[in-house]
Amino acid sequence: EGEERVMRSEVLGRVREIKYVEGDEVPANAEIAILDDRDISARMNSKEQELTVLDAQLDTQRERVALVEATWQRDIKAQEAEIAQMQAWLKKNGQ
Repeated sequence: EGEERVMRSEVLGRVREIKYVEGDEVPANAEIAILDDRDISARMNSKEQELTVLDAQLDTQRERVALVEATWQRDIKAQEAEIAQMQAWLKKNGQ
């Protein structure tokens, strides 16, 4: 004769289906109930959508950084050219 055991869930949720009735012999490690996962699935979908939005925002920030870096490089080259012109003018004019 088998042992009587108390069962408990480690997660909260509604029971969608019970696979055994009181008195049934249940094999070790058997799935005895199926929980309704609609709530957790909806939350997971919501979090996945949030992640998609955050990924898009990150891509936008990366594009902005690349634009700022390109602008910065262009400005540096323009200033270097201006310095070179001034140095050439000074050299030409004996300064």
